[in-house]
Amino acid sequence: MCRDDYVRSLEVMGICIHWSLVGILSLTLFGLLLSCAHVKAQTSGLESTSPSTKHENQSQDITCGQRCHYDGWFQRAFCDERNLYNIPSSEGCKDTVLLEMQGNHLTNISVGSFLGYSHLKTLDLSYNEITVICPGVFLHTRQLRNILINNNHIKELKNGTFTGTENHLSRIYLKRNKIADIHENVFHGFTALFAIYLSYNRIKLLPSSVFHGLDRLQDVIIGYNKINHLHAFIFQDLISLESVSLRNNKLTWLPRGLFHGLPSLREVVLSNNELVMLPSPQNLGLTSVHRLYLDNNNLTRSSSIYPYFQQMYDEFDISGNPLICDCAFITIQEWYKNKSVETLHESSVMCTMGDFKYHLGDILPISCNYQTNITVSSTEPSEEQTNTIQYNTAGGGASEVMTSHKGNFADNNHVRRLPFNQYHGINTAEIVTVILSLYCAVCLTILLILWICHNCHCCYLSKRNSDTNRENLEPKGLQEDENNKQKMSVPDCQLENPAILRDG
Repeated sequence: MCRDDYVRSLEVMGICIHWSLVGILSLTLFGLLLSCAHVKAQTSGLESTSPSTKHENQSQDITCGQRCHYDGWFQRAFCDERNLYNIPSSEGCKDTVLLEMQGNHLTNISVGSFLGYSHLKTLDLSYNEITVICPGVFLHTRQLRNILINNNHIKELKNGTFTGTENHLSRIYLKRNKIADIHENVFHGFTALFAIYLSYNRIKLLPSSVFHGLDRLQDVIIGYNKINHLHAFIFQDLISLESVSLRNNKLTWLPRGLFHGLPSLREVVLSNNELVMLPSPQNLGLTSVHRLYLDNNNLTRSSSIYPYFQQMYDEFDISGNPLICDCAFITIQEWYKNKSVETLHESSVMCTMGDFKYHLGDILPISCNYQTNITVSSTEPSEEQTNTIQYNTAGGGASEVMTSHKGNFADNNHVRRLPFNQYHGINTAEIVTVILSLYCAVCLTILLILWICHNCHCCYLSKRNSDTNRENLEPKGLQEDENNKQKMSVPDCQLENPAILRDG
């Protein structure tokens, strides 16, 4: 009986192992066939779409109704990640107001691409491979208000790029491209333009009149570029301008009058530049600003910063500048004690004297007269002198004069590499490979468990058989001795004859 159980267990284990191996081989073969089919489809797709003429034929054959999901209620055409190399024709999406085409393979937006999309108001072409936008491409989308072309490879904005949208275009998003050249009249005549976003590009110089005539422009965001110089009148007459961000550029100085004539200006961000000096707030035009950020620059003279403390800013940040410990810094310390505005990162505001650093709450080893006369010239400063602040020290009547000079600073062409996020499609072959690998690992684990169980079962059967054989081989004499022992263990009161006891 035990031998039959052992044989039966071996048969069961063999059947399990056999079908597990068959399943693994079948799924592996299926995965290989699927991967080959996917690679072949990709190869044929690349071969059929690599020439520009075939891309043009694709645009003629592919329609929006076929390749995109159209929501008639919201008049939205959803064409994201559809492996498109050209803009599909408008057939099936004639009334589209919102066209989304992120994550495709668009490279060149040519004239006529949007023919038929006459109702389009928002266009999103982000996360593609666009290198060129041909002038006149938006001639047929005169109601277009929002253009989003973030995360592409555009290198140049030519005059006429957005022609056709002058009366309605309000926002342009061109973040994270490779734009280095902007033509002077690219935004000329766009009376409805509200915001321009050009962050994370390679711009070194903006044309002097690139923003002229944009009466409704409110936000100019040009952070994370390589701008090392600004024309004095680049923001001239932008009466609606509220916010300017020049964060993370290469600016070493600012021209006088840069922000003059901007009655609506409320926020200026100059963080993370290389500024070494500043004109006075009056000369720069920052008297009506509510929020000013000058953190993480190369400002060393507290005398050039102190006039800004006299302005009533809602938010003000000068942290991260390598200020020198002097009497002007003591005045700044006093201002911080009695401040009525919100200042940011106060713990990072410090000055340096030799090898020592002093924070706002520290006492400087400098003797200064607290009745300090600070005179800042209200007239236009000369080329050599911008601000002169005189302190009468308490020690000996000698005066300490600090003068910050404005010179011709050399352009700093050092390039800081910035991260550029680019969309990458999902590879089906890789997914199949991962799934098969996981399946094989699971199957091998199951086989290992079965093998362990099989060995344990065999050991159990072997032990049981050995115990059975040992019992069968025991001598019969041992059994008789055990029986005698059992009889002798009976109490004496049971062996005595009751009749004999009665006769005695």
